[in-house]
Amino acid sequence: FPHLPHSPRLESTSAQIKARAKVVQEVGGKWGYATLRKLMLADLWGNQADASLFSADTMGDKGGQGGGSSSSDKLICDDSKRVFDILERQPVGHARKAVFFTDNAGLEIVSDLVLIDYLLTSKQVSVIELKLKPYPYFVSDATPEDIKATVNFLQQIGDKSCERLGSAIERFIDSKQLILTKEWFLTSSKPMWAMPKELRSELRENADLVFVKGDLMYRKLLGDYALPPDLKFNDFLSYFPCPVVSLRTCKAPLIIGLAKGQAEELEQVSKDWCVSGMYGIIQVCDREQRPVEVVATKSGFSVKYKRS
Repeated sequence: FPHLPHSPRLESTSAQIKARAKVVQEVGGKWGYATLRKLMLADLWGNQADASLFSADTMGDKGGQGGGSSSSDKLICDDSKRVFDILERQPVGHARKAVFFTDNAGLEIVSDLVLIDYLLTSKQVSVIELKLKPYPYFVSDATPEDIKATVNFLQQIGDKSCERLGSAIERFIDSKQLILTKEWFLTSSKPMWAMPKELRSELRENADLVFVKGDLMYRKLLGDYALPPDLKFNDFLSYFPCPVVSLRTCKAPLIIGLAKGQAEELEQVSKDWCVSGMYGIIQVCDREQRPVEVVATKSGFSVKYKRS
């Protein structure tokens, strides 16, 4: 179980954990696009470590690198600059807030905490809420108890960068800059557009950006529909109540937001490209662009936007 002290899940990925902690310590909270992208990539590839396809030892061969390697040949959608632009805008309220819909415990939650440390230390984000599952929907899902155990692990691993990271996260929790909440909707079988009214209102009124982590949450975003792969992510996700970014390694046979012909090109490279976990995406829907007209036909639909 990931939440137990000295978890094998954490110990087996200690090299990757130390690499991530070292990177965020070295940047020292200095805000910039290149650093944000590097830490987002580290967080993205951390999604590979869910114990379903391969071990941490083979992550480098399958796209992921502990230090946030660009892995450009495996990153098939990259909207990271749009994430930077959203976080550069005037916040919704007096304090900019980001929300994470989390996925796995172990290396992935550490990768989340590294990105969170950077966002809060840079002061580009004032408050972050981690929405965690109240219980493991799948065996490796992160719960609030996993965060506390992970912080303890970081402080006891015998590495200065990890100890600094663990202490920083502990301070952020104590000061309520980092808020841990249980979100029951994340364990439901309902698509993301069926989220409770209270959650929708909360995100619309208080969140400047939501990070949606992992393959299962991506499937919730799409309602598990097998949609045309070149359907625009910004079109389909226009139902989401605030700007949203998906960080996902592809482990299920559904995807949108690709360029025309890109899926066919990937098929030539690897027949199982969409399910192998080797390929990753960073996809954004930005509510700054609001739909003003939707035209549906037998072959699909089109969306026109205007700036709000």
